[in-house]
Amino acid sequence: MTDATPPDDAAIDALLERGVEQWREGAAEAAVETLREALSHLEHCEHDARYFRTVRNLAKMLQARGQTEEADQHFLEAERRAEHVGGRILLRARIDVVQNLVFAGRYAAARERTQPLLEDPALHAAPELHSFLLRLAGDVLLAEGELGTALNHLNEAVAIAEKHEDVRALAGAESSRGRVLSVSGDLHAAVAAYGRALDAYREVKDYASVAGTLANTALIGIDLGAFEDAERNARESLELAREVQSPRMEAGVLRILACALQRQGALAEAEVHADRSCRLAEDLGAFVEQTAGLVRLGKIQHEAGRHGEAQESLATARALGREHGDRIHETYALDALARVHLAQGDVDAARSAMAAIADERARRRKADEIRHLTARLLSAQEAEQRRIGRDLHDDLGQRLAVLSLELAQLARKQEGRDPDDQARARTALETTQAIAADVSRISHQLHPAALEHLGLTAATRGLCREMGELADLTIAFEAEADLPALDPDSALSVFRIVQEALRNVARHSGANQATVGLEPHDGNLCVTVADDGHGFDPDAPRESGIGLMSMRERAELLGGHFEIESAPGSGTTVRVSVPLG
Repeated sequence: MTDATPPDDAAIDALLERGVEQWREGAAEAAVETLREALSHLEHCEHDARYFRTVRNLAKMLQARGQTEEADQHFLEAERRAEHVGGRILLRARIDVVQNLVFAGRYAAARERTQPLLEDPALHAAPELHSFLLRLAGDVLLAEGELGTALNHLNEAVAIAEKHEDVRALAGAESSRGRVLSVSGDLHAAVAAYGRALDAYREVKDYASVAGTLANTALIGIDLGAFEDAERNARESLELAREVQSPRMEAGVLRILACALQRQGALAEAEVHADRSCRLAEDLGAFVEQTAGLVRLGKIQHEAGRHGEAQESLATARALGREHGDRIHETYALDALARVHLAQGDVDAARSAMAAIADERARRRKADEIRHLTARLLSAQEAEQRRIGRDLHDDLGQRLAVLSLELAQLARKQEGRDPDDQARARTALETTQAIAADVSRISHQLHPAALEHLGLTAATRGLCREMGELADLTIAFEAEADLPALDPDSALSVFRIVQEALRNVARHSGANQATVGLEPHDGNLCVTVADDGHGFDPDAPRESGIGLMSMRERAELLGGHFEIESAPGSGTTVRVSVPLG
C-alpha cells in the first residue's frame, strides 16, 4: 500500500469554502469537521495565510457552539501564527483573544489585554477593528459595573461605525449600547438601540446575532410588563438559535421564554422550558446558564405552590453558584430561597438566607475597597521607591564617586610615605568604593532602570545574576527568546514578584541552587521560582510574611493566580500566572 497523496492547494481551498458554506447553511457540526480536516492538511504550513484564516474561523465556530476551552486554544494559536506577520493581522488575532475571554466571562483577563490594544496607534488605521474593540471594552466595563465609562466607549464605537458606514460594526455597537442602557435603567432607550441593532443584523444576514438581540429585547419587554411581546420575541429568538445550531444560546433563550410565560400565568409550559434550559446547560458544562436556569425553575415551582421542589432547585443553584464563583446568581438563589422559607412559615431559615445575602453584599463592597486600596498603596510604594532610588543614584551616588576620586588622589600622594598612612588611605578608598557599589545596587533594586530600557527578560536575567553573586547561589534563568511584551505596570509587578521570591530563597531556604522561569502558556505568562532548599509545610500554622502577601496581591491585582508548593526537605516552588496582553 502507498500513502494517500495529500490534497493540492485547490482541494484545500475547496474544503475551506465548503466549511464556510456549511456554517452559513446552519450545518454547524459538519462545518467544524470540514475545517478540522482542512487544518490537518495545513498544519505544517507555518506562514500560509490560509492556516491563520482556518484556525480563526474554526475558533469562532467553536466559540459560537459554546466550546470555549477549545476555541481559546485555537484563538491563541492564531495569535501565535499572526506574530510572524504582524500589523493588522496580529491586531485582529489579539482582539479575537479578547473577544473569547469576554465570551467566557473572564473579564479581568480581557481588561488586561484590552487597554494596551486601545493605546496601539495601528488601531486608528483599522476603524472596523477599533469599533469592535471599543465594543468589547464596553462589555467588560459593563460586567464590572462601570456603566458610564462603558457607555462612552460604545458611543464612540457607534460614531466610528456610522462614519465609515460599517453596518456590521454598527449592529454590534448598538447591541452593546442596548445592554448598558438596560442595566442603567433607561429601558426605552435600550429598546431603541436594540431596534437599530436588529435592522443592521438583518441587513447583513447575521441570524445568530439577530437571535441574541431578540432575546435581549424580550428581557426588556419583561421588565416593561409587555409579556406578550417578550414571549413573541423569545420564540422567534429560540427558532433562530436552533437554526444556527447554538445550544448555549438556546439554553439562555429557553430561560427567558420561561420567564415571559410565568409572568402570564402559564406555569406548566414555563416549567417545561426552564427545565429544558437547565438540562441543556448542564450537558454543555455552561454552569452560569445552568445556575440561572435553576433559579428560574425554582421561582416557577414556588409560584405553583410546590415549595419543596422549589427549595431543592434553589439550593442546587446556590451550591453551583458558590462552587463556580457565580456570586450574582448565588445571591439570586438566596433571595428566592428566603421567599420559599417564608411561604413555608420557616421564619428562621428566611432570616438566615437574608443574612447571607447581606453578608455577601458587604463582602463584595469590602473586597472592592481592599482591592482599590491595595492598588493605590502599591502604586504609591513604587513611586516612593523610584524617588529614593533616583536620589540615591543622582545625589549620594555622585557624592560618593567624587569622594572616591579624592581618596584615590590622596592614596597616590601617600606613596613612599608612612606605611600606616598609606594603608589607612587605601582602606578608606576601598570602603568608600564598597559603599558606592552598595548604594548603586540598592538604587537599582528600588528603581530597576534596566526594566524600562531593556525589558522584562533582560532585567530578570540581570536580577538573577546579581542575587546569585550576593547570596552565593547558582541561579539558572530560563525564558523564551520571543516572550510577548507586557505593559509597563504588569512587567514591574512580575519583576517585583521574582525579586521578592529570590530574596526569600536567599534569606530562608538554605538552598544551593534556584531556577527562575518565564514562559507564555494559554494566554498567560507563567512565572516559576524554584529552589532546592529545606522547604516547609505550607499548611502548618505560621504568620504570613509581608513578602508572600505582597507577591499574592500583585498577582491578583493583575487578574492572575499565585501558589506555593513546598514540603520539608523538598525545596520550594513559587508559581505565578498572569494574563498576557
